Amino acid sequence: MYLDKNRKMPGFNQKLELSPALAKLCGQKNLERTKIVKKIWAHIKKNNLQDSKDRRQINNDQALREIFGRQKMGMMEMNSLLSKSVKQTGGNNNNNNNNNNNNNKNNKKNSHRNRNNNKNTNKNRKDRQNQKGQKKQQQKRRQNQKRSQKRNQRR
Repeated sequence: MYLDKNRKMPGFNQKLELSPALAKLCGQKNLERTKIVKKIWAHIKKNNLQDSKDRRQINNDQALREIFGRQKMGMMEMNSLLSKSVKQTGGNNNNNNNNNNNNNKNNKKNSHRNRNNNKNTNKNRKDRQNQKGQKKQQQKRRQNQKRSQKRNQRR
């Protein structure tokens, strides 16, 4: 998917290592989470495992019982139960995760500093606006004084 091999894969597209039972169902040892869920749903629909009365419930057959450890499960529970049968692959991704965690900590520190800087810039901005307002008021006063002087001279 990505050309750069060192670049971290996003969460859903990250290759995961499957448990033996899940690998047997999916046909591969490493797959992305989205493809795993698609294969499980294909198995459910192929074997007509959805409950006829409540379509949100799945009646697990022997293969799904090995993976999920339950007789029945809700369709919304499937992803949380799936995480027990899946683990992240090692290698560059773990190093990238550690580096990203360090970067996030540094970014949090810097964001605090940036907030303080923003406060200062906001103060400076308000000061400048006040100064502009004061200058405009002074200009209006001068114009009014000049007008009144001209009126007085005409009289």
